[in-house]
Amino acid sequence: MQQVSNPFVYHVPVGPSGFFGRERALSLIFNQLRSPSRANIAVYGPLGVGKTSLLNCIADPEVGAQRGLDPDTYLPCRIDCQSLGEFTPNRFWRRLLRSVSRQVEGDLQASINRVIAKGEISFEDVQDVLDDLEWDDRVLIALLDEFEWVVRTDTERAEQTTRHFLGMLSSLGRRTPRVFAMVIATERPLTALGDDLDIWRGSPFPSVFVSQELPAFTKSEANELIDRALTNTGVIFSEEEHDLVYGQSGGHPALFQAAAAALFDAKQRGADDEDLRAAVESVVYDGRANGSGTISTAKGVQLNDEMGVVWVNGQRVDGLTNKEYNLLRFLYENAGRVCPKKEIWEKVWPEYEQGMEDYPIQKLVSRLRSKIEPVPSRPRYILTAWGRGYKFMPD
Repeated sequence: MQQVSNPFVYHVPVGPSGFFGRERALSLIFNQLRSPSRANIAVYGPLGVGKTSLLNCIADPEVGAQRGLDPDTYLPCRIDCQSLGEFTPNRFWRRLLRSVSRQVEGDLQASINRVIAKGEISFEDVQDVLDDLEWDDRVLIALLDEFEWVVRTDTERAEQTTRHFLGMLSSLGRRTPRVFAMVIATERPLTALGDDLDIWRGSPFPSVFVSQELPAFTKSEANELIDRALTNTGVIFSEEEHDLVYGQSGGHPALFQAAAAALFDAKQRGADDEDLRAAVESVVYDGRANGSGTISTAKGVQLNDEMGVVWVNGQRVDGLTNKEYNLLRFLYENAGRVCPKKEIWEKVWPEYEQGMEDYPIQKLVSRLRSKIEPVPSRPRYILTAWGRGYKFMPD
């Protein structure tokens, strides 16, 4: 068989022309953006599910125009929050306003550039820019990828900065008239992000968003994607092979594309049925081991209370303090149940009969996460139940 290029691409986001399916999410987002009330949208889903590709699609002016967003009115500005390095609000606003400046002209551009030229961009400066956009009949759409990188609680100063910044975004998210809207992407729902920020003055940050999970491909979407990709390649997947790719990947986009790519290559090599199946199973296994299709790469937490030893993903965790270990043991023994802060205080600080406070608990949870979570800013095991307490979720 003549070798042709493999049409299945994975491990990299796709551009608008290659974006496929997810009509429910797209319809929700564009319907909200067209509406005068313009709700903010929080999209969440595991690694590789296509969140970055979705934001790329929304940011494309042609896609927006096809779905009713006038390119002379709407200014989509996409930011990868991870690319900001050590996050600061000033870096964020500067990056966002530069993106806006590139899309406007004349007096409006000059006004925005004057703000960008400042050493420190204040919240009042941002509101002034929004006033100018309103006067010019423009709408700023902030598309914020990898939003987890904004939430920093490693130090008290970082926590205060995070709390202040999210408060500013929350205020802008409710601002009227609606010339500013956000579409943000995270692995977990927003309610799980503020792990050490669950005490707010006013409405919690997630309350200004409509939450939308980005699901896996449906079976019909998966079959259509395969058939489109195979057009003009001379390669055909049988019905059983369609089922094999979908069944192994569960429709998770990155795993699905990887499985289809492995099958395509194996068929071009002339592999038999057994080798075809082995190729698909192997690439899906490797993908899951590297974090695709799951929230984290860890295989689990094991706790040996007799030895006082903790393992995460087969690696021994050393350096836990007594209180960190006692907290983990209490949550571990009550896996799946929300443990109220009062119970946590009684178990971990039995020496204090009165005077329970939230802050020591929050700090202890933060330190424990830094030692057992694969990605502490995206906790997999110790989750926050807003306003109630914490719970341990086994792998």
